[in-house]
Amino acid sequence: MIGAIITGITSLATGWMEDKRAKSKAKAEHEIKQLEAVTDYDTEALRQKQHSWSDEYLLLVHTFPWWGYIIPSEGLTERLDLLWNKMDTIPQSWWVIYGGMVISTFGLRFMAKKIIK
Repeated sequence: MIGAIITGITSLATGWMEDKRAKSKAKAEHEIKQLEAVTDYDTEALRQKQHSWSDEYLLLVHTFPWWGYIIPSEGLTERLDLLWNKMDTIPQSWWVIYGGMVISTFGLRFMAKKIIK
């Protein structure tokens, strides 16, 4: 009789542990599929932009305040100085939108996830 009780308890514990393992394995497989989908999306986005000028355009336009000073023009230098002064008054929401544009253009979504967390 005691053997039957022990066997019943053992089979209950074994069933519970197998159920936990199965749920854990299913959860891990689901997470792996999600990571693969994100990686595939990022890889495809970068592949599609291979022949695009949008990256170069954004890089040139948004770095102009730095390299614009090498152009020998007094008027340009004064305007760039004004631009730098005005950047202090730009609302923070614009910087968030700007950062999102840069992150998405250059395929850096992983950076956005780290910033948001």
